[in-house]
Amino acid sequence: MGKSRNAVIADEQSRIAALKQQPAVEIIHRKDAKHGLENPRKVVLKNPDISSEEDLVKSAGADYLRLMVTDHMGPRSEDIDLFLAMERALPEHGRVHIHCGVGQGRTGIFIAMHDMLKNAHHVSFHDLIERQLAFNPGRALDFNKDVTH
Repeated sequence: MGKSRNAVIADEQSRIAALKQQPAVEIIHRKDAKHGLENPRKVVLKNPDISSEEDLVKSAGADYLRLMVTDHMGPRSEDIDLFLAMERALPEHGRVHIHCGVGQGRTGIFIAMHDMLKNAHHVSFHDLIERQLAFNPGRALDFNKDVTH
């Protein structure tokens, strides 16, 4: 949490390099790992082709932008600036795929920002947020939810 962009990328590269050295990789279901189940659901991949998400996306001919936003926290100014630069560089009918770990909080924030940048001139803020809540009822955009812990 709170790592710099360079620190996150260096950590990822180190982990990928370590995975590439293994003859098999065991992937445990996220919820089972979180709850420490004795017999978690898992899959073992033998001699897998290991690459970063960025390399995989670029190999398919798409552009890639990774934003370093910590879960349950708002994006930093540098992440917003990178997102805005990406949005400005999109072709008129360009498409964006946005995801995070679960697909609610951070995803919802950036999808709402994308929607605002594209549609705020003819759709009210209230309607933009309401339609985002209809598509993705995550915590980040639900102003009526108590998110204090």
